[in-house]
Amino acid sequence: FLGTRPTFSVYADRMTEDATRASVEALLAAENAGGGAPRVRAVAPLHSGVGGRVLRVALADGSSCIAKEAPGADVDMRVEGRMLDLLRMRGGLPTPRVLGASTGLLLLE
Repeated sequence: FLGTRPTFSVYADRMTEDATRASVEALLAAENAGGGAPRVRAVAPLHSGVGGRVLRVALADGSSCIAKEAPGADVDMRVEGRMLDLLRMRGGLPTPRVLGASTGLLLLE
């Protein structure tokens, strides 16, 4: 029966995925206070960013977004969200639209 049980890393990955799913759903609900926030269908890691994890999030309504998780507790992802908004609005640079931002999570179109 060796090799038939998942390893610890599989359990750890699943716990991280569940936590990310819950964080994304909470942030989408906060940003869509009027209701209608889509549920998360799946979370899949993309190649790692410079600091934190970067994930593709498939939503139940068929759309998707990118989730960037903070690399540490001292990083506020709201700062990056504001920076991207300013670059797009004032600088005319093509940046992804920010769907939501919190201290530990940034959601991008």
